[in-house]
Amino acid sequence: MEEKKTPGEVLVPGLEVVTVKGEKLKVPKTTLKKEIEIGRVLFEVLKEVYSLDVVKKGEFKVEELLDTLPGLVKTVPDKLIKIASIIVEKEEGWVLDNLDIEGLVQLLAPFFSKLSKLVAGLPVVKTRARILTK
Repeated sequence: MEEKKTPGEVLVPGLEVVTVKGEKLKVPKTTLKKEIEIGRVLFEVLKEVYSLDVVKKGEFKVEELLDTLPGLVKTVPDKLIKIASIIVEKEEGWVLDNLDIEGLVQLLAPFFSKLSKLVAGLPVVKTRARILTK
């Protein structure tokens, strides 16, 4: 019988990821401690993205954004691997050796989707979004 979960109990309940060896890894429930760790790493990523001149400008061409990608590629993948290691409760080396890009996306996409929905519900974010759309 499947365990019933209450909303907000865990960011991504019942998630399984397939490793490069074809093994299914059941992702452990997130805890507040893990969510804080993930938030800190995610903040570092966002800080790097928002520090880019092209993003500060607000309006940009795709070519301008593509020119900034090499700098992000040097640091962002390491941070995403760190987030994945926190979520699955494994060392970063394990993530590198056992997940491919599909497994990483399979792991991170639902987590970030749920997180963005939670953040979007915050009053400050709603107010900011209204200001930006006027």
